[in-house]
Amino acid sequence: MKFQRIAGAIVLLFIFFIPLANSAPALDAVDLGPVNEINILSGGSSNLLKSPTAKMAIKYVAPADITLDEVMLLPGCDFPETDQPLWGVQIQTNSGSYPSGTVLGKGTLSNPKDRIWSTVDISPNVALKKGQTYWIVVQYLSGPTPTSTKSWVGFYASKSTDGISGDIYLPYDYNGENKGRNDKVARTNVAYFDGKKWNTDPSERNMPNFVLIFTDGTYHGQPYRHNYAMIYGTNKVGQVFTNYDQEKVITQISMPWNTFHATGSSVRPKDDLYYYICENDYNGKVISSGVFLSADEVYVSGSGTGVFDRRWYTLTLKDPILLEKGKTYFMYFSSPKSTKASRWCTDAGNSLIDVDPALQSILSSATYDGTSSYVVRTSGSWSDAVTDIGRDMSFKFLVYGIENTGDSSDYPGTDNSASSSDSWLRNFVVFLRDFFRAPLE
Repeated sequence: MKFQRIAGAIVLLFIFFIPLANSAPALDAVDLGPVNEINILSGGSSNLLKSPTAKMAIKYVAPADITLDEVMLLPGCDFPETDQPLWGVQIQTNSGSYPSGTVLGKGTLSNPKDRIWSTVDISPNVALKKGQTYWIVVQYLSGPTPTSTKSWVGFYASKSTDGISGDIYLPYDYNGENKGRNDKVARTNVAYFDGKKWNTDPSERNMPNFVLIFTDGTYHGQPYRHNYAMIYGTNKVGQVFTNYDQEKVITQISMPWNTFHATGSSVRPKDDLYYYICENDYNGKVISSGVFLSADEVYVSGSGTGVFDRRWYTLTLKDPILLEKGKTYFMYFSSPKSTKASRWCTDAGNSLIDVDPALQSILSSATYDGTSSYVVRTSGSWSDAVTDIGRDMSFKFLVYGIENTGDSSDYPGTDNSASSSDSWLRNFVVFLRDFFRAPLE
């Protein structure tokens, strides 16, 4: 019986594969998810303005033709809140790789508070053009003179460690466009003026915290602050996400993972790290599960107490996962035998740390996929789970798009136009999945 089934499978493989090979366009893999643009390793100051000539500038490439109304900034790094001067916030055009000095609109930041979001009205409102580069420039305006010991200010930023140089693409959908993947246009970076000239980010790939508020009531920016998700014992953490535009086949899952040990010496987690992908939520059908990373293979170095050895790990799936169009999924992680003293950690940036309730709607809407994608966690049973609307795990799926009925330009450099070969690919993947999952009799 086993021989007959395997022989039949080989025949079916040829039936599926030959038409596919003859007719399929080159379907390149594309990334799906927050990808590695929000891999936030640590938080700190993006710049310290400690002289009257120092300036900080946040780069912004507009994702659409839109009119800017207000700028939100996050002062931080324990700056002295007394004797604060007034700080000017300008919207400038771009010249080369830095602000041009041409001011399109401006406002005043007054009385900033440490780790408290500040909102600055921009006047006149600035009409931004899609694809054009602008700079949000912060500089001393008037009042007490900033020095290295008093009256200075810093602005919070998060460190991205994806190893990619250049601009950081904002991984959020602007106004519902590009749902479920990085914005193809909008990106950010930071520059500093030392009193003589503009310089690039000296600490490499800082992600300044900012949110732009537009006149139509929409938002865009980088609202995340650093936050870890801890997995051990009954502590489980997962991400809700929706597959919007077309069916996709996942072949790989990549995520950054750390270890935590509180013993003063190198200790591995006591258990492997397990993953589960469910339909809808934690009560839904499990469509894929297994060991994401074993305790034996995780990289551990050094000694001490704290979080160590952050690295990216990629799991190549034995069975491809088919994501259906318009369907919501839940991916979560567990490690039942690991302990609090030696546990798994991953990045889960949070936009709502110590946030005024009046700003929660804005900041949660500015995250990856807005309030449709978020973290769910529990320290016991899923019936007692906590939903973190303003928080997202860092992850990346390697996917192939199938049966796209929209504009194939959604995937730059990839031919995903609808064709009969897409159906062949879908059927082929579904066949492989179902064949290898079913037991041999």
